[in-house]
Amino acid sequence: MAGRVDAARALPIRLLYVARAPTHGVEAMATELERKLSRFVAYERVQVKPQRTVAMEDAKLRKLVRPKEYVLLFDPRGKAHTSESFAKLLVAASEGHDKVVACVGGAFGVGEQLRTRADAVVQLSPMVMSHEVARLVALEQLYRAWTILRGENYHHG
Repeated sequence: MAGRVDAARALPIRLLYVARAPTHGVEAMATELERKLSRFVAYERVQVKPQRTVAMEDAKLRKLVRPKEYVLLFDPRGKAHTSESFAKLLVAASEGHDKVVACVGGAFGVGEQLRTRADAVVQLSPMVMSHEVARLVALEQLYRAWTILRGENYHHG
């Protein structure tokens, strides 16, 4: 994807994630990526505390999603993307939606109802990673996608 893509409407992004209190290093990296991402789009994050069951976490996450929002679920069983194809996915998300809600489940993933509600299910890696690392990778890929869409010199793929 060469050059700037002006067709990309910068939908606000809300990141929903399940986690206990994060470690200092994870939080520092997340804050830096969030600062960078917010140069391109309005951004907010919502932390959901772990529940007794995945179904309870699923219900809490789904309550935070509105009907006109594009749900982007990061899940190991999702579709693999290149950074460029992921950027194109964000362009497509802007059609008919007023916000992107990106979701990272907890230590045991997400329930079937959120997966069913998702507009896109994206795999971050074929390898297993902790949900804290998944949150960082998701943030980095959201930021990378916007640098691709705006033609900035961050992505060298």
